[in-house]
Amino acid sequence: FLAHPKGHPDDLVAIKFFVYGSTRRWRQLQAEVQRLAGLDGVPGIVGLIDVHADADPPHFVMRFAGGGSLADRLRKDGPLPAAAVARLAGRIAAALAAVHRRGVV
Repeated sequence: FLAHPKGHPDDLVAIKFFVYGSTRRWRQLQAEVQRLAGLDGVPGIVGLIDVHADADPPHFVMRFAGGGSLADRLRKDGPLPAAAVARLAGRIAAALAAVHRRGVV
């Protein structure tokens, strides 16, 4: 879901609800979310704003990353030039390295 945060009518956030099958899985996910929280501000990573673990249903609030998917862009514009692919691959690799350093992947 998309929402406007309180006091910020021009901003958008994404709210992700979690339906879990077991307490163990939920605890694992909470631990992962805590590691992700330290990645706010890392280019290529959508920032986590808040976790509502005790809500019914539990949910996360994240920054909204608009602009569409890579698949949308490829359908619209066709293949990317090699230099653009190289830049994109470099940004993805840097984001993945940051996530890996936090123990998420």
